[in-house]
Amino acid sequence: MISQDTRRDLIRLAVLWVVLSVIAEATAVYFVGDYPGTASREGVITSDAVFFLLWVTIPVFVLVVLVVAYSMIRFRVSDDDEQPSSRQYQSGRAFPWGWVAMSTALNILFVVHPGITGLTAIWSMAEAATNPLEIDVTASQWEWTFDYPGQELTDQRELVVPVDTPIRFVLRSEDAIHSFWVPAWGIKKAVVPGQVRTLTITPNRIVDTMNDPLARLQCSQICGVGHADMQSVVRVVARADFDEWVEASRGGGQGMEGMGGMEMEMDPAESADAAPPSSMEGMDMPMGETSPMGEEMPMDDEMPATDPN
Repeated sequence: MISQDTRRDLIRLAVLWVVLSVIAEATAVYFVGDYPGTASREGVITSDAVFFLLWVTIPVFVLVVLVVAYSMIRFRVSDDDEQPSSRQYQSGRAFPWGWVAMSTALNILFVVHPGITGLTAIWSMAEAATNPLEIDVTASQWEWTFDYPGQELTDQRELVVPVDTPIRFVLRSEDAIHSFWVPAWGIKKAVVPGQVRTLTITPNRIVDTMNDPLARLQCSQICGVGHADMQSVVRVVARADFDEWVEASRGGGQGMEGMGGMEMEMDPAESADAAPPSSMEGMDMPMGETSPMGEEMPMDDEMPATDPN
């Protein structure tokens, strides 16, 4: 039978728990919001999962702190009291069994949602992706390289992708275990030596490393002394800018400067005038090479004068 004093304590705890939980939830919404935000469709799922766990665990945290603080204040024994309070030694089965039941229910909930439901949604999005842009990613100590098979581009050092387009990353490692992680995309995957792993991501916001440090490729698996420097620039651009970058990269140009910079063009006449001569006039043999007799051909200013007669 619950005593009158115990009932009053429980009522006070319940009221304080509800009020403080509401205040804590509102504070989290105000200060956290959607931070740090996501820039991919898959990242929305992972972001929702993180915030769901936050909203559910805030009341649990408040309850634990409240019970400890309330007990310290409500049942504190005065320093001059020679006898300990009898309340300090009270026990019962309701609280521990209730705590075990609540903890079990929360763990089952988290496994089902957002665990199973979130993974299922991400896998379904990867399977439903039609005509994804395929990029081969090679991780090595301590750098990233990118190949675009469909665009016939190889050995790229910056990751440039079009927005609102499914990207299928084919991940390989040449040495240690690395981890492919762009914080703004909200998802990562381990890159394991001897395995070919895939990750499908659909960027849904134009971002770049210059404007958003979260939009960078960062290895998140400790892989050696150069781990901290294993980064790469990421650019999510409009489709037209991506096609322009592909053409510029194929032609050996420098591509876009920043986000959507234009490649500089040179007038053909100026280009012809500025280009240094690559061979001697009237001869097919390039300057500086050796003659068939093994003698080095002299430069123009070293050519002996010949008698016109």
